[in-house]
Amino acid sequence: MATLWLAGCAGPRIDGTSEESLVQTIDQVRASLPEDLHSQFNEALMLVAFSQIGQEYVAATSPEELAAAAEQVRTGLDSLSANQILRQARVIRAREQKMKSRESHHETP
Repeated sequence: MATLWLAGCAGPRIDGTSEESLVQTIDQVRASLPEDLHSQFNEALMLVAFSQIGQEYVAATSPEELAAAAEQVRTGLDSLSANQILRQARVIRAREQKMKSRESHHETP
């Protein structure tokens, strides 16, 4: 039922043009979901956000690197709906599971 609701309702979208608008619109997108999907959305959002960070910023420590990584996240999340966030997270998880499965098949006993 929740999947049908999400598929039929585009709802609000994330505005990644600034940090302030990002935070405000994430709250609006989350609030547009049924309460039982809030934690699932939060987990999916974190997964999708981290997937936006390029490898060059994974170990970022300088203020410039951190700002560039934050910009990548904002840009990557810009214009996404709750449905798109949840769908992208499913794709990322499936890809990770497939990679783990391949790695376990190539290990020698």
